Amino acid sequence: MQTISSLYRSDLVAVQRSPFGVVTLEPPQFPCGGIAAVTGRLPDAMQGRYEGVVFAIAPFHRHSQKMKSIQTEKIGVVSIVHRGSPCSVAILRRIDTPSGSATWYFLQPAEATLFAGERHPYDMPADRLLEDALAFGNAVRAALPFIVGESSSVLFLQDWQAAATALALSSDASGRHACVLTLHNGYDASCSDDALRAAGIEPTRCPGPPGTTKPTILERALRLVARPVLTVSQQFGSDMSEEVIQRVVLASHLQDALRNNLVGVDNGPFAANSVPLQASRAARNGDYASVAEWKAVRRLAFLKALDEHVPTPDKPIWGDRDSFDRDPDAVWFVMGGRDDPRQKGFDVFASAIDAFLKKGGNARFILFPMPGDEGDNGLRFLQKLADAHPTRVLVLPFRFDAGYMAALQGTDFGVMSSLYEPFGAANEMALLGAVCIARATGGLLQQIVPWRGCASFSAAAEQRTRVWFDAAAKPTGLIIREPNDLPTVNADWRAINRADYKTDGTAPDRVEGRERLPLFQAIVRELRGAIEDAVNLRMSNPEFYFQMLLEGVEHIERNFSWNRSAEAYVRIGRVQSS
Repeated sequence: MQTISSLYRSDLVAVQRSPFGVVTLEPPQFPCGGIAAVTGRLPDAMQGRYEGVVFAIAPFHRHSQKMKSIQTEKIGVVSIVHRGSPCSVAILRRIDTPSGSATWYFLQPAEATLFAGERHPYDMPADRLLEDALAFGNAVRAALPFIVGESSSVLFLQDWQAAATALALSSDASGRHACVLTLHNGYDASCSDDALRAAGIEPTRCPGPPGTTKPTILERALRLVARPVLTVSQQFGSDMSEEVIQRVVLASHLQDALRNNLVGVDNGPFAANSVPLQASRAARNGDYASVAEWKAVRRLAFLKALDEHVPTPDKPIWGDRDSFDRDPDAVWFVMGGRDDPRQKGFDVFASAIDAFLKKGGNARFILFPMPGDEGDNGLRFLQKLADAHPTRVLVLPFRFDAGYMAALQGTDFGVMSSLYEPFGAANEMALLGAVCIARATGGLLQQIVPWRGCASFSAAAEQRTRVWFDAAAKPTGLIIREPNDLPTVNADWRAINRADYKTDGTAPDRVEGRERLPLFQAIVRELRGAIEDAVNLRMSNPEFYFQMLLEGVEHIERNFSWNRSAEAYVRIGRVQSS
């Protein structure tokens, strides 16, 4: 994998004032996952590092209440082709933009079937999502004259949905607009010539690689966008060609196009440091009582929010809130995030919890899964877990705004049992005061300095982490990794990606469908060992635990910054506009 410094020399970078645009189907006003977290921060950071104009552009998602509350003005109406017929699209400009921030534009089609995801932008069948992507790309192309006039621009396209913009622009004979693609994962979508014609895009101007019969959006776009292609962490840039789940399963069709063309630009952090300054200072002098007291207060704040929550069918509590053991000295583990059955690893954590508790382990586990494409039914294995261990496990399968942050601040450990992770939220966990336990993959490897002294730190984990940290680095968390020599690894990753279990409440559920796989068993075994190590650490060596916590905060603040990310994007944009 290349680096930015190896691609560009500062003496070759000419200062240009071409507008830079961040193009995303998933804006911060209608979030699903990591892309919204990035687009909520990156455009403003770029504007702060660039002397020209920075803007961001997204669809107007008709079911986003936050989007409806934004103050906008209509600056134009354009026409695109949708399902072979004309469709008008209004261009809305945000007018309550703070000084020094990027300006947001929203594209609002008259066609009611477009951008109609109920819960998030991807909440629809695959064919409808493809139509949304193509309509969005067309609308961006048509809207650019209203946004940048006759100027050239550099467009930073976020993932395959926004990459459709490059396909739409392929008919622009002027070639005034450069496109830079950022991949947040290896997901893609097949895109036939007929689908392009129905969207008014000429397929011959954006063909796939020679010999492909059903090229995807990314296969087409990668022949059009500028080099390098970006991704959201340096490690994920390597993982795209090295990790089996990417190289063999998710992104096998992209390997030739991405070889030697992928650069990782690390995201900045997703939270601010919430550990009180006075408590941090006292802890640096060996007095950890203030940090412990702060965490205890935050733990009580979560429990208060838990007690005040009135369960509803769409916001239930799985587990027995009344019998849940609230021993103030118990060790807590928390995991949250949107459920992606092929990525997030809630099933891995559930299996590790069950094995730990059945072995006689003593800890509390609180999980905050936001239902994904499989809905609540896909998460029934977590309800089974909570029912089996009612005094030890609680599951809140919805966005628990009233208590989630307090839970992370009050917990001892945050868990990311990710099957893969482009960047990851270990930074958020660290800055909120939790020591993180994570599988060695993607950006998690950069965000967590491993505790090498624990029994669960395997040879495979050491091999993965030594790329980033030497043995003398102060630890900030626990890193696990299954053995490298599993003979079934390719077949197991394919089985995990098929997700061919039941989501209707009958067997096998996700855990039951995967627990026979040697790969799944190995990851669960490593995570269970890390849970045991974490409990022993917190109970027997609290000073070392708090040292890890504070070092974790400092590690993130030293090494990750949105200004640093923005500088990389601006530097690339200047080269593309010169």
